[in-house]
Amino acid sequence: MSFEQTVIVGKKPQAANDTSVQELGRIADEMALAERLVDMKMAMEITTLSRRTLLDMEERGEFPERVQVTPGRTAWLLSEIVSWINNIPRRSHYDVCDAPANPSESLIQKVARARRQIDAGKFRFLG
Repeated sequence: MSFEQTVIVGKKPQAANDTSVQELGRIADEMALAERLVDMKMAMEITTLSRRTLLDMEERGEFPERVQVTPGRTAWLLSEIVSWINNIPRRSHYDVCDAPANPSESLIQKVARARRQIDAGKFRFLG
């Protein structure tokens, strides 16, 4: 939906304002199509990853590659970071491990305590 469609809802603007509304609509549509550059600090904030992790992942090809903005400045394209975030698997292999065949009594107690805490609502994101 364009800016003009958003602004003009239900009633038609005055004839004198038609050109100004159309001009504002054109500018807003151009701004929506513009790409945003993201520096290291902003990329760290957006992804919640450390500087070293971002650089390592970029080197391994697991994160988008930076673009050269000026001879001394590089940045990422925001759309590529957003695309990368949207393509992160919802469940990774990091949280899956084999259960031991004969768990010790202390491990059984730790698992039971963690389950009680989860059931009690102590940890919102587990379970």
